[in-house]
Amino acid sequence: MSTADSIWARDPSPVEPRMPTPVRLKTTQTFEFNGVQLSPPPKNAQPAISASHAWRVAQITQTSASYQPVLAQWRSTVPLSDGKEQLFDVLVWVVMGTNVRVPNRGPKGSPPWSVQSAMWPVDATTGHALGQLGYPPMEPNRAPN
Repeated sequence: MSTADSIWARDPSPVEPRMPTPVRLKTTQTFEFNGVQLSPPPKNAQPAISASHAWRVAQITQTSASYQPVLAQWRSTVPLSDGKEQLFDVLVWVVMGTNVRVPNRGPKGSPPWSVQSAMWPVDATTGHALGQLGYPPMEPNRAPN
């Protein structure tokens, strides 16, 4: 699913957010709610696509949120958007977002928005988006080094 087809809110501002300076992940992060583990990439890892290409593929639109493009090794057996369980063990550029506004789908009278953290992983060898994931602001649980 592309960001354009998603439930993620767009800011009404015509200004696109600027891409921060990309970084390499330094410590392992485990997201218990979906089984995703992000690890530091191998020292010799060279992505075939640039961080700016991944930023464009992720279609980041909210200027009110904060983002960080991160080069990492992505491991997961949880399906992202196609419903099929697959093993992913790929080098990714993942755009990590905080304070991302997401429309509430709760009962009538609920606030129109909730604020979450989110990630947009992009395969660093093919340039294909792997989906998008929202998660509670308290995630991830950081594994010890």
